[in-house]
Amino acid sequence: MKKLIITSAIAVLSLAAMAQDKKVAVFDPAGSVNNDIKEIVREIISSGVVNAGGGYTVLERSLIDKVLEENKFQTGGLVDDSQISEIGKRMGANLVFVSNVTALGNNYFISGKLIDVLTARIDKQKTAQTQRGTNDLIDVVQKMVGEMFGSGATTVVIPTVRNDNSSRNIPQTAVSNSSSSSIGGGSPRNGETYNPDGIELIYVESKERGSTIIPGFYIGKFEVTQEQWQAIMGYNPSYFKGTGNLNLPVENVSWNDVQQFLEQLNRLTGKNYRLPTQAEWVYAARGGNQSRGYKYSGSSNIYEVAWFRGNSKRAGKRTTQPVGTKAPNELGIYDMSGNVWEWCEDRFNKTRYRVVIGGSWIDGAGYIGFCRAGYAPFHLGKYTGFRVVLSE
Repeated sequence: MKKLIITSAIAVLSLAAMAQDKKVAVFDPAGSVNNDIKEIVREIISSGVVNAGGGYTVLERSLIDKVLEENKFQTGGLVDDSQISEIGKRMGANLVFVSNVTALGNNYFISGKLIDVLTARIDKQKTAQTQRGTNDLIDVVQKMVGEMFGSGATTVVIPTVRNDNSSRNIPQTAVSNSSSSSIGGGSPRNGETYNPDGIELIYVESKERGSTIIPGFYIGKFEVTQEQWQAIMGYNPSYFKGTGNLNLPVENVSWNDVQQFLEQLNRLTGKNYRLPTQAEWVYAARGGNQSRGYKYSGSSNIYEVAWFRGNSKRAGKRTTQPVGTKAPNELGIYDMSGNVWEWCEDRFNKTRYRVVIGGSWIDGAGYIGFCRAGYAPFHLGKYTGFRVVLSE
């Protein structure tokens, strides 16, 4: 996984209560990209706001710096929306425009959100991708700023997991508000990989045995990573945050949090991502109709396929491990035994609790594999994550 370099540029939209001019404060981008890129992004936002029409004017940088210094406000990194709202109020703003530029490999990932100062809630969000070229960057940021003040399609890039055990070189995939009449196209084969939106999926053929029928479905090849969660939600909730490696599974997310992630993902992609049912999860974990009857998902040797209490130490402490670094199961799916417990859609024994399954980095061998438990939908744990299923 390549190191993420994240910079932030914040534009505060200020409306004069009794005047026609709408004052906008454009903050200097923060972060570790070079000063030329910082200046380019700041100038693009400033000119984009002025050219958007509607009587917008840009405040002097010296005035912005003075207010920020007086309030000891830091623009770099992830800032809580309520903090941005508060500083916006002190500037006389009623909207705050927060943008981020992420350099990953040969691409820039750009995102922006409008925060309503009175409610401290997000009014609009936009994300986009471009190659690391100055002209492309200018075009994309100009378009994004224009769309924030008008209308346009939302574009988001979900970083694809880079599997250290493979020589695959899967390109980053742009996602737009578009729908598809079928998944993958044609008749998918068992174990076939499908990657429409940056989240790699594996096809699991249907199961029809007696009264048991499970229609074919696509399931995540990997647990959802911290990088993917952050690309969609704009923050990283994990207890074990990756330092230069966001290929760790996202954890410390409740069932309710996951529903918000899926809602946002579906809004951005126009598709129907969801959690797997328990039956789908177990069927996929056992290898579908290719199952060899292993004790764990992919092997009867726990050390080959699972991160658990017996091998999960890193730097002397037990923790989550990067996804896809153990062997896959018969269908090519990783980490369905151990690493993190995974949320399912089902209720646990018809209670208000939701099913988690598979065991985690902290558990002994007896909980690894196909063991399940039930947690309240608001439960948070540094041992609980998830993977997605894609439906028609």
